[in-house]
Amino acid sequence: MARLAIASAAVALLVLLAAASAEASPAWSDYAGAFDKSLQFFEAQRSGKLPADRTVHWRGDSALTDGFSQGVDLVGGYYDAGDHVKFGFPMAYAVTMLSWGVLEFEKEMVAANSLNRALDAIRWGTNYFIKAHTEPNTLWVQVGDGDSDHLCWERAEDMSTPRTASKIDASRPGSEVAAETAAALAAAAKVFRHYDSMYADLLLMHAKQIFTFADTFRGRYDDSLQCAKKFYPSASGYQDELLWGAAWLYEATGDEDYLDYVARNAEAFGGTGWAVREFSWDNKYAGVQVLLSKVLLAGGGDGDYADTLKQFRAKAEFFIPGYQPPPGSLHIGGAPLEFVHAVTNSWEHNGVDHYRHTVTAKNTCGHPITYLKLRIEGLTGPIYGVSATHDKEMYGFPSWVTRLDAGEKLTIVYIQEGGPAAKIAVAEYKTG
Repeated sequence: MARLAIASAAVALLVLLAAASAEASPAWSDYAGAFDKSLQFFEAQRSGKLPADRTVHWRGDSALTDGFSQGVDLVGGYYDAGDHVKFGFPMAYAVTMLSWGVLEFEKEMVAANSLNRALDAIRWGTNYFIKAHTEPNTLWVQVGDGDSDHLCWERAEDMSTPRTASKIDASRPGSEVAAETAAALAAAAKVFRHYDSMYADLLLMHAKQIFTFADTFRGRYDDSLQCAKKFYPSASGYQDELLWGAAWLYEATGDEDYLDYVARNAEAFGGTGWAVREFSWDNKYAGVQVLLSKVLLAGGGDGDYADTLKQFRAKAEFFIPGYQPPPGSLHIGGAPLEFVHAVTNSWEHNGVDHYRHTVTAKNTCGHPITYLKLRIEGLTGPIYGVSATHDKEMYGFPSWVTRLDAGEKLTIVYIQEGGPAAKIAVAEYKTG
């Protein structure tokens, strides 16, 4: 379902290794090829009127009247995952990640002769977002119907399924997709600042308006758009995207009002509470923590923001694997487990949305874990696979588990009655 979003994250990782091909090291050429194929995938997912210089020659023009029946031009953008729906939420995340990859590894992309293609891939997405933002408080966030589209396997050039377009506005808010779109436009604005300053200004104008819309009219987008709920439900809520959008606007503008926004809302929105191994189209907390940790690393973050940025850095260091502890010692705040979160079911009961979350915790510290205490915050329903302790929000091994060997996994399942996912972090552990 989320191949476009996954491919975008892969770009940021692959390009770090692709650079070595510029030094004529044969061992690295495969990484450059993998990065090239990631960009090729994006090109194959393009919707709309394709340019003559495209490299994916078997693709042709498609969906040339998207939005027309509803009085708006929504031609362009990216299809989602081999199907023909344009889901704005993962599409915006994909563009954000592409832009972040360019910002971090621009020189390496130049060396791998891939920068121009990466810029084209970003612009293809941002041009669509500009079209989709038809009024300050209106954003078109989906074209196509997932159910009917997935019943028919056909070429995009020959599609016959409905192209209904859906939007969010003040009466039907969608803070997740709006804030993620603002992040995508802000990140792209920073990318294009040195290549096309007028275009960067245009991107920033839309980014600021869309972020204000997301923050002013708060609400879950999958409550406003039932057509998106089945395919991209917002398990983590919209608070992470609001922090993410503000962080990228600060990165793109240097305007401390955005940094102040993150600092003021970090605790209430969960930005300093999440310590997990997940970073995805749905959950942006780790991204916020890593992105704003750079402010400290660059020597900034004095004064009112220092404490918040230090908390972000601590969470970022949890997210990025680092020092592995020796066996037999007691650790507090370490990172022995790799958490993988997934929403495995959802339903509605008495007007309340319920989500079943499955969390797989894998022992990655290299030693058996003989004692474990997890802090689990924000639960609104039952939890299985761990045992409650006398301490509030603290959980340990279930009665049938006495140790977790290296590489073994512990499965935790919980039911959440609406709202964001619970926050799970390691409080203490012991190896032996």
